[in-house]
Amino acid sequence: MLDGESKYAKKNLPTDRTRSFLWTLLLPAAATVTTDVWFEIAPLSSNFSYDLILATTNVSGAFLDGFFSAFENGDAVPIGPKTEALRLVAEEIRCFGLSTYTSWAGMVNVAASMGIAKSNFLVGLVYILMCIGCGFVAHGLGSDLAQFISPSNSLLDATINESYSPVPRAHKILDRTMFVLILYIFTTYLFVELTEPQRKFWVEASPSNQLVVSIFCAVGGAYAGNVVSKLAPKYSQIPMGTILCNATFSLLSLFLNLLQTYSPSPNELLVLKALSINFCGAASVFSRHISGLSLLYTRSSKRSKLVLLSVSINLLFATVLYWIALEIDSLPRHSVDDISFIDSKPDGTVKIKIKQ
Repeated sequence: MLDGESKYAKKNLPTDRTRSFLWTLLLPAAATVTTDVWFEIAPLSSNFSYDLILATTNVSGAFLDGFFSAFENGDAVPIGPKTEALRLVAEEIRCFGLSTYTSWAGMVNVAASMGIAKSNFLVGLVYILMCIGCGFVAHGLGSDLAQFISPSNSLLDATINESYSPVPRAHKILDRTMFVLILYIFTTYLFVELTEPQRKFWVEASPSNQLVVSIFCAVGGAYAGNVVSKLAPKYSQIPMGTILCNATFSLLSLFLNLLQTYSPSPNELLVLKALSINFCGAASVFSRHISGLSLLYTRSSKRSKLVLLSVSINLLFATVLYWIALEIDSLPRHSVDDISFIDSKPDGTVKIKIKQ
C-alpha cells in the first residue's frame, strides 16, 4: 500500500504472483521504450520541443492514472472480461507503468533548462505549475471516462449473473497483452539496433546499449520508488510517500547531472544518463502526485486546506530543487577537446587553458 491509500491495496484479486511479477518488469520496460525511443523520433523531436513532449507525457500519464484508479478503488465496476482485465492489472499499471512513464524529476530538470534559456526564474516555475494544473484536470477526465464505460450503480449490479465470473477470460486477455508488450519491446530494440551507426564492440556506448541500460534502470527505479514511499508516515492525511519520493529522487537526479559536468567517458555517461533520467524518473512520480491531489480533493472533508498544503509542500521542494538545477545547468561543461594549451612548469605542475 502506497501513501496509506486504499486504492493501492490488493483486493483479494485472483492473480498469481508470477503474472504480477512479470507485469512489474514489462510495464516499466514498455514505458521506457515508448518515451526514450518513439517519443524522440525525428518527426516528433523536430516539430516539438522536449519541454512540450515531457509535459504532454506527464499530463497523459495523469489521465491514464485517473482512468485506472477508478477501476482500482471501485468507482468503476467491471461489466465483462475486458473491463475485469483493467481492474486486475490496474495496480501494476499505476505503480510500475505510469510511475515510469511520467517523471517529476524530469519536469524539474526541464524547468531549469527553460529558466536558463530564457534567463528568467519564473519561466520554469510557471512550467511546473501548468503541468500540475493540466495533470489535475486530466486525472479527473480519466476517472470520468472509466466510470462512463463501466458505471457503478445498483441497477447494473443487479443485472450481473453472480454465477458468471469474467476472471478466467480476463486472464487470457492479459496474457495476450503481455505477449504483445514483449513483442513491442523487442521490436523497438531491433529498430534502434538497425538504425544506429555500425559499432566495433558490443560493450561500447551506443543507442541500443543505452536503451538496454535505461530499461534496467527504469525497472529498478520503479521498485525503489515503491519502497521509499512506504517509509513515509502512514498517519498523515497528505501523501507524504509521494513527497518523499519526488524530493529524494529529484535531488539524486540533480547530483547525477552534476557528475556529468566532469567530462565522463562515453560508457560512464551512458550509465549516468540512465540513472538520472530513467532510474530517478521512474522513482519520482508525477502521476502519483496528481492522484494524491485528486484523492484529497474528492474525498476529504478538509479538501481545500489539504490540497493547498500538499501543493505548497511539493512546490517548496520543487522550487528548491529547481534553483539547484539552475545552478548546475549554468556550470561550464568541458571535455578534452576544449584544452587549447598545456604549460608544464619545472616544479612538475601543469597549467591547462580552456577554450572560451
